[in-house]
Amino acid sequence: MARAMSLKSKMATYKELQNIIKKGRENEYNRQLDETKLRPFLVKELDKLDMDINDVKFPMSPLMIHEHAQGERVAPHIRASIYIPGSGPERTIIDVDWNSWEKLDIAEV
Repeated sequence: MARAMSLKSKMATYKELQNIIKKGRENEYNRQLDETKLRPFLVKELDKLDMDINDVKFPMSPLMIHEHAQGERVAPHIRASIYIPGSGPERTIIDVDWNSWEKLDIAEV
């Protein structure tokens, strides 16, 4: 049974996002981002906005508590949507390990 967790929207720095991506690879989550493609894309898009990747926080919204990876049952984690500047109106889906999610700042609205 899943333990209580914050299902509020969160904000991730790029450094936190890097950690989430790393944990996603380690846990073989279904929904992952490729940092080798993401970083150059973000740097280019943020440069257009005169913003630095290290100064930006990326909004994330929880979609569900998920308990599978590659068809196998795994520890509960969050399936979330994340806004990636320059990617259009669509949000990107990413699986986030429990501990990383809990450490993220709650989004202020």
